Amino acid sequence: MQQPIKKVMILLLLLTVAACARPVSQAMSREYLDEATGTTVVHLPKALVFYHEEPALAVHARDYISLGPVQISQAGRREYLLWTWRWSTIDRGWETVETGEAMVLLLDGEPMELISSATPGLGHVPYAAPVNGGAMRVFALTRSQALRITQADHLQVQVGADRTGGIYNPWHATKPALSAFALTIYGNESVRIATARD
Repeated sequence: MQQPIKKVMILLLLLTVAACARPVSQAMSREYLDEATGTTVVHLPKALVFYHEEPALAVHARDYISLGPVQISQAGRREYLLWTWRWSTIDRGWETVETGEAMVLLLDGEPMELISSATPGLGHVPYAAPVNGGAMRVFALTRSQALRITQADHLQVQVGADRTGGIYNPWHATKPALSAFALTIYGNESVRIATARD
């Protein structure tokens, strides 16, 4: 009598784990059809936040960069973009759209220089501006660059080719969200690469 009960309990446990695991993965990425352009857009539910202390300017002064990967698909053609919004706790006088300083990602310490791109003409922007004010920039990514970003264990943002704008560190851990995003757009390929790196 105990054996059938044990099997039922194990089955219920497995079903519970599966039911819990699926929403977590889905919560880490979003997909929608942009009606204005007919493109499918995949993005994180919220942009990742990076910060840089500026104590010389004011007490508790910080500059921030909100950053989010985007995949845009239309008729089998895919583009990869990195949306960023640079903002601050103090008035920096940044323009709404910034085209100035270089921006570099540090992926486990290795630099990846970003190339500015035109803002995609989407009817609905995947990431909302975190605050009123600040400067938005969009960067074009190759497929391999987008995959490298999602596979990095430690991600930082460097502003200025010679670090004049400082190094921005993540406000929260970036790996869980980026791993789920990679699984959404790359499927088993991201799992194989992660396993090979480990």
